[in-house]
Formats: sequence, structure tokens, C-alpha cells
Amino acid sequence: MKLFINTINIEDVRIIKDFDIISGINIELSDIEALGIKDNNQILTHYNSICNLIKKELLVNIKAKDYENILREVDILMSINELITVKLPATTDGIKAIVNLSKQKINTLCDSIMSASQAILAAEAGASYINIPMINTKQSGIDSMHLISQIINIYNEQGYDTFILADQISSAIELSQIAILGADGLITNMSTFLTFFNNTINIDD
Repeated sequence: MKLFINTINIEDVRIIKDFDIISGINIELSDIEALGIKDNNQILTHYNSICNLIKKELLVNIKAKDYENILREVDILMSINELITVKLPATTDGIKAIVNLSKQKINTLCDSIMSASQAILAAEAGASYINIPMINTKQSGIDSMHLISQIINIYNEQGYDTFILADQISSAIELSQIAILGADGLITNMSTFLTFFNNTINIDD
């Protein structure tokens, strides 16, 4: 199972790099804004510093919304560090960009999947990953566990090799649940990750 930690903090990254079980770091645009980094060159330097420190994948949002500008932004990110995996929306331009980038062997993540149809389009486009945001789906009245199960069944039936990540995992119980369903990995924050080392009540109890 792939484990990604959601952080922008260099101190967190120094701790995480000692865990060989961690697959990489996930960065949200809101995290960058919280740091107060606005200069694009500083942002890119920060990304590169994290990649060089942990030497594992860095999942990074693309700010651009239209196809041409998405590709331009990806080119810039790839010139910084090839460990970067670009996160793109399940929009017409996002899916079109994933098709193009997959042909170039550039890793992509189709971000914030909220339906099975979006998951199918992402896999057909050649996305390396999709992520299902657990909190956002629940807030939208969607049963996140049912959605993950549905997508896993579809991917197995169709033979897709896109990895399914459960995002915004908030407890060890949710970790157990998505593992039982057969999800390929998860994204969680540092504090939640550390709770995975605690004794917990068995979900069947």
C-alpha cells in the first residue's frame, strides 16, 4: 500500500524520510498559501528542496485550468525535479492533459474524484493515480467507502492499472477499512499518520 503524507513542513519531511514505508509527500495549494510563499520561484525551490531531501514522489497541484497552460506549467515543474507527480482535475482540459502527459511517461494524479464515471475517464486517460477525498465526499452526501469499493470493482473488471488513493484519511479505523476494500494507498496528515502506531479497537469489535 502506498502511503503519502500531506505536509509542506521541512521538519516533517526530515522525520518522514526515515520511514522507508512512506511513498512520498502530498502538497496542497492551501499549504503553500499558509506558508506565505507567493513568489513562484520560491515555491519551485521549496518543491525541489523537499524532493532532494526525501528522494521520493512529490504530489503537486497544477494551478492552470486550461489545457495549454496546464502543459506549460507541467514543463516547468518537470524541469525542477522529475520526482514530481502532477495533480490535475477531472475536467475536460484536465483529462485531455492527462492523455498527453501519460504518453510522455509523466506521472499524473487525477484529483478529487467524486464519482465512478470520473474514475473511469481518469483511468482511460492513463492517470497514474486517482484520489477520493473522504471528507469532501461525505460533505457532499456521498458514501466514500461505497464509492471506493465501486471504483475498485470497476478497475479490477476493466484491468486498469491506475492506483486508487483514499485522501483525507482521518483515523486508523479508516485505514483498516480502505485496506480491507483493497485501495492502493492513502493520503493523510502527519498527526494522523503517527496515530497509526497506537493500539486501536478492532473494527470488527
